[in-house]
Amino acid sequence: FTIKMKVFLFTTVWPQRTSSAAGVRNWNFLDIFRSQKWDVTVLSPSKEDSFSQLLRDNQFKTIQVKTNDSDIDGIIKEADPTLVIFDRFVMEEYYGWRVRANSKAAMVIDSQDLHCLRHHRERAVANGASMREVIDVIPQIDDHETLREISSFHRADHVLVVSDHEEKLLKDHFHLHDRVSISSFYYGQPPIIPDGRKNGFVMIGNYRHPPNRDQIKWMYDEIWPKIRSEIPDAKMTVAGVYADMGSLGMNDPKIGFQVRDSVPDIHTFLRKFRVHLAPLRFGAGIKGKIADSWYAGIPTVTTPIGSEGMHSGNFGGKVADNADDFARHAIDLHRDTDLWKRTQESGFQNLRDKFPYDDNAENLISTLKRVVETKDASRRSNVIGEMLWFHQNRSMEYMSRFIELKNKTPKTPSL
Repeated sequence: FTIKMKVFLFTTVWPQRTSSAAGVRNWNFLDIFRSQKWDVTVLSPSKEDSFSQLLRDNQFKTIQVKTNDSDIDGIIKEADPTLVIFDRFVMEEYYGWRVRANSKAAMVIDSQDLHCLRHHRERAVANGASMREVIDVIPQIDDHETLREISSFHRADHVLVVSDHEEKLLKDHFHLHDRVSISSFYYGQPPIIPDGRKNGFVMIGNYRHPPNRDQIKWMYDEIWPKIRSEIPDAKMTVAGVYADMGSLGMNDPKIGFQVRDSVPDIHTFLRKFRVHLAPLRFGAGIKGKIADSWYAGIPTVTTPIGSEGMHSGNFGGKVADNADDFARHAIDLHRDTDLWKRTQESGFQNLRDKFPYDDNAENLISTLKRVVETKDASRRSNVIGEMLWFHQNRSMEYMSRFIELKNKTPKTPSL
């Protein structure tokens, strides 16, 4: 492979290692690309801040790009990237047509998780569906949001997903076939962890993420009272970024329920606790919070949604689809040392099997190189994608140009 790789990474916000699994994933990508000595520029519509400065401090170029501004056209033409990666389908909607018009770059969407699947599952929960019904939800194409996301995927040269469930869904139901592949999470060998563990339960997650907001409320309302009824002095600590008044309002020392903001090092923080709880009733993708807990040597109690795509053998903890069973598993893991040790080892094994850093990094690099090499032939065979470029994305282009012109036109003062 002799092409010098020049990469544009379009991100919704400047990548943040401590805010979410998506931020960690973007930084993993950057570290992997740097190991290959690829020329990388990160572009985002977000305002410059400490996170963009951190990128520059780590020798990555950054460019702030507005969503409806033709200045980006000249940037793309001058840089002439080989590969452009969008960190969500919305980024492809904003900038994909400009990349296509001004370069010959291969275009890849890193889905992070399937937004349409997560949103359909959220609606199913709101409509009273059981956990088993929620896990079986398939997004329907009569939904506007689903059509947007799947259309974006078909326009791309390749789509990266994080779980085998999502890969199968995109291949079997949305006919992406060989233009979708798994690029999962990246974890090295966990450090040696002492056998001793403090008491206590922990939950983590970005408070802005709807599945996380829902899991905290379900825990507070239904599951935690059941745990406290058997362990009266039990303590729960909930931590994450962007804590809002709704979440902070559940902070209640009288019942041992602490809600706090972010922590500087999530793995060091997790090692203070005995059991990680992730009562996710909806969601999609791979759950970074669960992989983080395993890396810290802590078993997890979660739901079928949380465990989806996370293990090939025994889950590193316990899985429950209702509040009663969830509370029982949490209590058992907290009390039973033998069970705790067995499930801890299962978590370590899942990290080795599903998320090995070196193997997954090598797979990512080989996939991206192949996409660049086969781009022209792939586009000739991608009839659906080419039709979408001709029609729907031309509409996006002219709407963007209209907004740009509207923003530049001086307003006439009122009389």
